[in-house]
Amino acid sequence: MCWQWCWQFQAVVPCIDFAHLHARLGDGAMNTFAEWMSVLDSYCKSLGDDSMQHLHIHLSGINYGPKGEKNHLVMEEPDKDFRNLMLALHTAGVKGRIMCESPVLEVDA
Repeated sequence: MCWQWCWQFQAVVPCIDFAHLHARLGDGAMNTFAEWMSVLDSYCKSLGDDSMQHLHIHLSGINYGPKGEKNHLVMEEPDKDFRNLMLALHTAGVKGRIMCESPVLEVDA
């Protein structure tokens, strides 16, 4: 992943959308602790340690097919392993904000 261009603009902070990363290949990849840590490690190596203190994350369940995302799901429906994702975020010591993209924000946020 190439994040370097973002730091050329001081007001730009990349968004990591874990639901789309999970759906992108259409096969449920990007769903393990090791895969999430790999994403966070790549981000940190590209943008520096300080970038891990200001993450902007989008998160939801996601329905996907061979071409990727079909639609967002409520948090309890998808096959995404939220526990390992949260463990990776904790292990990496990240800070920032998580934006919930669930179709039922009043329940999932």
